[in-house]
Amino acid sequence: MKPILDATAGNRHMWGNKEPDNVIFMDQEKRLFFPPTLFATWQHLPFRDDVFKAVIFDPPHIFSETSMYNKNPSSRPNGAKKRPGWYGAFSSKRQAIHAFLAAQKEFSRISRQLYLKWNTASLGIDSVLTLFQEWIIIRMAPFRSRGKKPSTYWVRMDRKHGGT
Repeated sequence: MKPILDATAGNRHMWGNKEPDNVIFMDQEKRLFFPPTLFATWQHLPFRDDVFKAVIFDPPHIFSETSMYNKNPSSRPNGAKKRPGWYGAFSSKRQAIHAFLAAQKEFSRISRQLYLKWNTASLGIDSVLTLFQEWIIIRMAPFRSRGKKPSTYWVRMDRKHGGT
């Protein structure tokens, strides 16, 4: 069975089992409570073609140089209470767009499925999905946050025929 790549592992907040079989955890941050299996960036993935069953992509949703996530890696986003939850932030929307365009091309090279988790804190889901040109949306599941907080979406995408 092909492994799954969590391309934005962070501190594995979404994983109940922090050490699942068949998952490769990748991140570029070295100061994590749960270190990744591999330190790498999305733009230049060190994998051969079609090696993964799926890629999970939960990129930073914040675009600001003054974000507490850029200033303080020990901050606790996402309600993390016991351990730092450093998540990172882009300095601008332009930086995020360039990163997402490069990442989605690399993801289409290494896998036929992509699961995107997106929070609409700084950019709407429609704007983000237009960046994933190598992919076809199969299913989108919105999750409403409480109160005035932005919504979160899980989107399953399949690689377009022919891949890269």
